[in-house]
Amino acid sequence: MIFSNLQTYVAESLCLLEIWFALAFFDLMTHFLIHLINELEICKLVDARWCYPMEIYLNVLKRYVRNRAQPKAYMASGYMYDQALGFST
Repeated sequence: MIFSNLQTYVAESLCLLEIWFALAFFDLMTHFLIHLINELEICKLVDARWCYPMEIYLNVLKRYVRNRAQPKAYMASGYMYDQALGFST
């Protein structure tokens, strides 16, 4: 529906830009616009697949690390302590 019209508009706009600009202007990022519309049609809203909350949580786990030789062990024990404190309070 609306995405097919948008995809047609983007393809026509890129073709018009090819007339005025050199081919060196066009790299993968300009070609990415065509595939971005397909992704919008499939995945819908961007907030459903937003990675920012996961990055915040990974930063919390990263703060648990005290020894860089064994980061996974310190993350696991820090998570365990955090859960135990949350359960006891």
